[in-house]
Amino acid sequence: MSCQNTDTAARPDKPEPLSFAVTRASGAEQRRSLLVAISEQEERMFFPDGSLQFPGYEIERLHPEGGGDFHASMRGSRAEVVLSAWATPLLDAQWLLSQECPVKYICQISGSLRRQVPRAYLANGGLASNWAGLAAPMVAEHALLLALGALRKLPEWRASFTAGPARTLLRTRTLFGKRVGMHGFGRVARELVKLLKPFGTKTCAYSAGVSHDYIKSFGVTPCDSLAELFAQSQVLFECEALTGESWGSVTRALIGALPEGAVFVNVGRGRLVDESALIEAAKRKKIHIALDVAASEPILDGNPVLAAPGALISPHIGGPTDDFLPELGRFARSNLERYLRGEKPEGIVTLRDYDRAT
Repeated sequence: MSCQNTDTAARPDKPEPLSFAVTRASGAEQRRSLLVAISEQEERMFFPDGSLQFPGYEIERLHPEGGGDFHASMRGSRAEVVLSAWATPLLDAQWLLSQECPVKYICQISGSLRRQVPRAYLANGGLASNWAGLAAPMVAEHALLLALGALRKLPEWRASFTAGPARTLLRTRTLFGKRVGMHGFGRVARELVKLLKPFGTKTCAYSAGVSHDYIKSFGVTPCDSLAELFAQSQVLFECEALTGESWGSVTRALIGALPEGAVFVNVGRGRLVDESALIEAAKRKKIHIALDVAASEPILDGNPVLAAPGALISPHIGGPTDDFLPELGRFARSNLERYLRGEKPEGIVTLRDYDRAT
């Protein structure tokens, strides 16, 4: 899943021109070279109609699963534009920064660029875009699902069929009127604010570097510290970006400060949290945990989070749903068309975006 903690300006009426000149052949649009560096499966997912054709581009293909030396093949390409996604390996920083590298734009179909694009490329002025905020509503939707599932004791439903009166055993609860906290106030948190409105929750938030006035502008009460946020949250949504500063920021003390019976939902990153403390709190039945992420992924048999009593665990599927992936393909296509016309693609990733993306 991609969960960027950034703000985007309103779209200008007229697209901004790129900083480079777009040359055109006399009397016709010059064809550019596009390297499709996504897997065959991703081609089918993002372009299910088989329409991976881009007028104005000469197409080269380099499937990551195709065998051979991917990076050596990349260095042999003369493509000006690279189309990347989840399966694309981390590109070679030394090559991207070399004088002979022809790449001027990386169009990422998916979210965070950290596993595909080296930071040095952006730091050196390289142009890259991603899916912008398109996936945020679906991550928020999944976070809400996890919270509701935990409150309604979803992990215990099947056992209740044979264990006696379900209502007595399950002790289900509602989200209506609950005190809700959000650690992080990026796109996902802001989309979640919209989804929570019908439930009449009392919503608070804390995110380092985000002003109180900005949080208030969304009808949310800002907290002065994580300690204040955790101490009052009956449902806590963890959706902060993973950075050097936020790594391990959800400490044993903060987890211990959650009210008795609180629900802790994590759709950010597992390494934001002291996971052993989280599991211990669940074992003591002090809190209920609902996680889409863990410190070690993929979550394999034997991972302690799977044994936590009453835990609701999803396999990191909080991003865009399968039926939405073609929309991401269309967004990438439109960005390639913008670049071809000499316009600025949407969803440009800045260094700040890169550093705060999960």
